[in-house]
Amino acid sequence: MGYIDIEDALQQLLNAAAFNACARPLPASFSTPHVCVGLLNAADANRAQGLYNVAFDCRASDYAGAVALQNSVADWARGLEGQDIGGKPCHQIDSILVQRAQPDSANEGVILGTVSVGFRVRIAD
Repeated sequence: MGYIDIEDALQQLLNAAAFNACARPLPASFSTPHVCVGLLNAADANRAQGLYNVAFDCRASDYAGAVALQNSVADWARGLEGQDIGGKPCHQIDSILVQRAQPDSANEGVILGTVSVGFRVRIAD
């Protein structure tokens, strides 16, 4: 099947939409607000579609900023249905899960909230 580099493709789309984004791993130096894209898993839905479960780690300097960033990313992801991701059409958004923001244990003074999204993307030509 023709899987796409979903992390890189989504990072590019996020940056084009004026988000400060990277693909995993999180760089040692980053500024907030920041979104880090990570593939959780990928599988074939059928011969033509791939299922991609992706985490968007949203970091901000305060709780309100993290929640606002999570909501913006979730709204942005909803808008990807019918759009191209990495040159392949996104047929459906299966799920969007917004997890409660909390202090980021790896980065002092940063609040982390994750948005998990399930995408169905055409992988066969």
